[in-house]
Amino acid sequence: MKALRIHELGGPEVLRHEEAPEPELGPGSRVSWSSRRYRLPRMMEGLARSKGDVDALVAVLARDRSSAHRYLLIAETLLAAGRAGDATEWAERGLAAFPERMDPRLLDFVCDRYGEAGRHEEAVRLAWGALEASPGLEAYQRLAQVSSRAGLWESRRERARDVLRRGSAAARGGRDRSELVAALLWEGDPEEAWREAQEGGCRRDLWLELAGRRERDHPADALEVYRAQIEPAIRHGDNHTYAGAIEWLEKVQPIFDRLGQEEDFVELVRDIRDRHRAKRNLVKRLDERGWGRRAAGGPGDARSAGKALHS
Repeated sequence: MKALRIHELGGPEVLRHEEAPEPELGPGSRVSWSSRRYRLPRMMEGLARSKGDVDALVAVLARDRSSAHRYLLIAETLLAAGRAGDATEWAERGLAAFPERMDPRLLDFVCDRYGEAGRHEEAVRLAWGALEASPGLEAYQRLAQVSSRAGLWESRRERARDVLRRGSAAARGGRDRSELVAALLWEGDPEEAWREAQEGGCRRDLWLELAGRRERDHPADALEVYRAQIEPAIRHGDNHTYAGAIEWLEKVQPIFDRLGQEEDFVELVRDIRDRHRAKRNLVKRLDERGWGRRAAGGPGDARSAGKALHS
């Protein structure tokens, strides 16, 4: 690597004293911040840019290779200068330097360069390795993109889904298919996503997204998910308003109505009142909506309680 000193860049008068650069930093180096370490490289970069000297600029940037991001900066600099081959080589060095924690941006950069160069199978191998190393939605999306470009996605999709199915559970130590569910939703396959969530579980945000997608055509499924949110909202809610619990009750009531299960909604509210009777603010909020007060009333009270929200 070229040993670059400031005078080689034709530095201004203020730099005539030729400060010696800080020692180079390689992969794994610990960087301690200092004004000199920050100031001098910035000056040298500025000089190299002003002269339009790409090799000099790369030499300056390459003095700090302590992170994958630094390799990406060099690769992007070379690509902007029209030197795609050199850019790819530097990006590959970055991946090799940090094999245990590959930077996703560096991975994308290399895959894109491979694709532009017609090296599709190499891009697929790289993306596949990244998926196996870290099973997740982002890695799945990358593999789908590069495999589609190579015309290979259809033959690899199911295997990729298997990687997510195994990887999600292993990473979370139990029953969870969140990454696979997220990937299926991304691919526009909510039915399969629902099936996987039912079989293997998933994160709360994904359950809610699934419920939102199923609410129109499968209201009972959506009701199951929404109803499960009520008790946690009561436990963790604001003692003064219980706004979250009330919002979920407002969410489920029309679905009970659609299913012809008004009585079940009344029973749900009655059960909440019975178990949380000490939460006076919650009971007050239920009373304000006319929910459950008629539990001991005469005929017709259950129906009117179930429809109180719409009156």
